[in-house]
Amino acid sequence: MHVCGRADLPLTIDHIIPKSKAVTTVENLVAACLPCNNKKGDRTLEEADMNLKIRPYTPNHILFIKSTSGDWRTHGNLIYSTNIQLSGRTI
Repeated sequence: MHVCGRADLPLTIDHIIPKSKAVTTVENLVAACLPCNNKKGDRTLEEADMNLKIRPYTPNHILFIKSTSGDWRTHGNLIYSTNIQLSGRTI
């Protein structure tokens, strides 16, 4: 997540290193509010003078099992109750 850490705004998915400069991987994606995403634009974090609150990482199956207590329905509810803005659409 970008430096502001606001939870009261819809989130977008942003590339840490812009798509024009890197391959998209899980580690290159973060949640960002729209103002932070727009502020960063097609620049790196350093170029935009921004920092990350949490460095992204590839999740593993152990974290999934622990977070859902092994119940896939819990995970499904989390997915469907999360609002993420992609290209102006809420998913």
